Amino acid sequence: MWTRPATLEELIPNDIRERWGIQTSTRIKWSPPTEEDAQREIANINTIEIRHQGKKNAALKQRTQDMAIRDYMHENKIATAQRGEDNIRILMKWAIDKGKKVVIIKEDG
Repeated sequence: MWTRPATLEELIPNDIRERWGIQTSTRIKWSPPTEEDAQREIANINTIEIRHQGKKNAALKQRTQDMAIRDYMHENKIATAQRGEDNIRILMKWAIDKGKKVVIIKEDG
């Protein structure tokens, strides 16, 4: 699960806290994270890559990207919407709830 540090001291490595006897607990007040915050703050190791074949024709490119997203959503039992933009939003929210982020990769084809 993706979480933000709750105290400033969590940002200091344990060996340094022990060396200097740091025992304080200074709370960090965060505003609720946006989807953009989550995409930036979630570790790269927790990335879901959606790969699709890029085509020269813009309509075909969009279709293959949408199909790749829909395929992933069906495999993971995530309800899809009619519009591709809505599916991207739904998938990103689902991933963030799981502590992951989504990257859509166009492969040459």
